This record gives sequence, C-alpha cells and structure tokens, in this order.
Amino acid sequence: ILIFLSLMLPITLLRLISEFGLRAIKKTKPIFNANLFASIFTIFFSNIIISNFNTNGLIAGLFVNQLIICLVIIYYYRVNISQLIIEK
Repeated sequence: ILIFLSLMLPITLLRLISEFGLRAIKKTKPIFNANLFASIFTIFFSNIIISNFNTNGLIAGLFVNQLIICLVIIYYYRVNISQLIIEK
C-alpha cells in the first residue's frame, strides 16, 4: 500500500509548486476551484469506487483526487503566468 501511496508524491510536489506560484501572484481562487472540483468528485464517486474495489479503490480514489487538483492548478497557473507575461 505504501508503494502506491508513494507514487502520489511527484503529483503532490507539482501541485504544491503551482500553488505557491499562484499564491505569490495573489491568485487563490483557482486553488479553491481545484479543491472544490476534487471534493465534488470525491462526494459523488468515493462510495462507488471504495465499495467495488476496497483498499485498491481507496488508493485509486486518492490518486485521482490528487491528479484532479494538480491538473486544474497547473492549468490555472499556466494561464495566469501567460497573462502576466503578456501584460509586461
């Protein structure tokens, strides 16, 4: 189980770096949106995934949750950074 959980570390690192970048340019709404979207996904699908796949479903759900947050935050980070570059 710990081996699979350790696979989430690179995703978490990418997420944290992008979050710090967004916070540095004072754009925190994308962080909220990413966590909101991941929470909605979790509310709707956690029971189905965990009941069908047990512990493997829990690990897959955690992985997908982190992946959703990471992808949304990286998308907003790229959009906001490109807007700052265009403004300068």
